[in-house]
Formats: sequence, C-alpha cells, structure tokens
Amino acid sequence: MEIFCEALIVLSLITFQAPVQEPSAPGHGVFRVGKGVAPPVLLSKTEPEYSEQARKARYQGSVMLYVQIDPSGEPTNIKVVRALGLGLDQKAMEAIAKWKFRPGSKEGNPVTVEATIEVSFRLSGEGWAIARNDFTTAAGASKPVLKAVASPPKCKSSDSKLTLSLTVHADGSVGKVHMVSSTEPSLNHGVMDSVKKWTFVPALQAGVPQSVDGQIDVVCSLTHMH
Repeated sequence: MEIFCEALIVLSLITFQAPVQEPSAPGHGVFRVGKGVAPPVLLSKTEPEYSEQARKARYQGSVMLYVQIDPSGEPTNIKVVRALGLGLDQKAMEAIAKWKFRPGSKEGNPVTVEATIEVSFRLSGEGWAIARNDFTTAAGASKPVLKAVASPPKCKSSDSKLTLSLTVHADGSVGKVHMVSSTEPSLNHGVMDSVKKWTFVPALQAGVPQSVDGQIDVVCSLTHMH
C-alpha cells in the first residue's frame, strides 16, 4: 500500500471568531492579505505523516487549519478549524509548525499575516478507505470527529462504493445506520455492522454533546499500486 499526503496552502480573508482589526502601527498585530498587505511566500515545507490509527483504518480527508505567519516567517497560533480525527489533526499541525515562509509585509515592513491551510490526506492502493463523513449540525456546533473504527469485511470487486446514513449520539456511539446506496450489495450488512461499532468525539454546542445525523462514503479498490 502506498500513502500520499498533500498540503495545499490557501491565504484567505476568512475571519474566525471575532474580526481581526488592522493595527495602526506597522509590524504589530495581525493583518489580512490585501489593502497594501503582501502575502507570505512558502519557502519550504515538511510533508505531514499519517497517524498509525488512521493508516490502519485507511481514513482520508482534509484538515483545515488557521495559522498566523509572524514577521520572522514562522507559523504561530495554529488552530484546527475543521477537524478530521484519528490523529490526523495533530499530524497536520506538527507538519505546518515546521514550514518556513518569507513573511508578509505592509509598507515594506514584515508583519504577522493570518492564513488558512488545508492539509489533505489521501490514500492509494488496495483495500477500503473512508472517503467522506458529512454531518448536519446546528449553527455554532462542532461536527463529530472519528475516534475509532472497526474495519469492514474484505471487498470483492474493484472501485466499490457504499454510502451510509447514521446518527452519532451524544455519547459518541453510532446508531440508526442505513444503506443509502451500494455498488456491492453482498457486503451491505457487513459494512453496516462495522460502522455500528465506530466511536466518535460527539458534536458539541456551547460545550454540550449533541446527537447529529450524517452520511459517510466507504470506498474500496483492488488495484495494486507499483
């Protein structure tokens, strides 16, 4: 099996929590790109590693991070904006912390610039992979984050894809699992039984665990990579 991790940096005007105010004195505070503020330039990067837990589960997806690039070109104040789980959030943060930038500038002076960085974890090779998990949450609530999985039974045909609906309860357990669509019906019950054993960090709203509904895609390939 081969594992690929790729990181895509996106300098953004996205505001997280309270707006960031432009300071009056150059070189102090946090700026956004635009209005005379030049963006940082990536000089070198460290590729993220897969966590052992995610590798065994063949879990893939994207982590979104908020980062501030300081006047020395160092990533600071790294925070997870959209979590993925199974240790991949921490792996993404560890990698980004080692990146080096030419700092952003305003009127020729280095300044701290905010950015978002999307780190995508992708798998290739034979076997199952969790390709998507999408949950409907109330405004201001976090989404469930996958904590532990039970592997589905071995697939029998290449490029199989099963989409399931499920409920993640407030205690992180899974219930109400239903098959939405499947290209390999003979595995439906086995995959559903596996998903019922998964556990999540539950959705939170104002610190209170919530029960939420969502869908997942489980895909499989029998193509050997060389």
